[in-house]
Amino acid sequence: MTDPRVSIIRHRLGSVATVLAFASGKGGVGKSCCSTTAALLLAREGRRVGLLDLDFHGASTHLILGIEPGLPAEQGGILPFETAFGLQYMGIAPFTGDRGVALRGDAVTDAILELLAVVIWGELDVLVIDMPPGIGEAVLDIARYVEQIRIALVSTASMLSLRIMERLVEVLDAGHIRPAGCILNMGRPDKEHSAQPRLERDLKILGTVPYVPELEEEIGKPDRLVGGRFAAALAPMLGPLITPS
Repeated sequence: MTDPRVSIIRHRLGSVATVLAFASGKGGVGKSCCSTTAALLLAREGRRVGLLDLDFHGASTHLILGIEPGLPAEQGGILPFETAFGLQYMGIAPFTGDRGVALRGDAVTDAILELLAVVIWGELDVLVIDMPPGIGEAVLDIARYVEQIRIALVSTASMLSLRIMERLVEVLDAGHIRPAGCILNMGRPDKEHSAQPRLERDLKILGTVPYVPELEEEIGKPDRLVGGRFAAALAPMLGPLITPS
């Protein structure tokens, strides 16, 4: 039997032009920094942008934004918070604070479905989603339920990270989901040859974001973040991600 929330999700997202989801084969590659910075950059341009954090086990986008959201307002559903540059925000943090969330298996998918179904985004140019890291059923479920989704993969240029990312691409391919491209994060100037690594699978490399030591000082300060070197390197990659080729 079809979950009734699936049709509700499609109704909720009916006025969202593009859903841009950031995914990764493993944690620790900077996926949340990329997704949050991308959302801020797009909002600063004057676009109507939302950011949805579905990384339940490692929710951190609220920390990058520098907010401590309380319980959200409700009006026929849950209303997102307005943050820097008018960016609309929602995730699990408003309900759990900084407490860990012990969700496993089907409970993760159920929580994702519930959050997708209850949040009222209204008209958006772009909804950015910070996906759960790793190669799991939750990633495929989100991609199945959100019809207008475009997926950006985040990896480092290390062999380990790239190989795990390629496994994620294989899983997505099996679900007939084609990623829009890959962002290589934390590149090193003395390792230029690694900026365009040889991949076993056909996947577009959108570019490399260098390792930026001062990024740590920009966390929680959106104005500084979007004006920094990390954001400057990421910005040129966003056009191909939100504009279908």
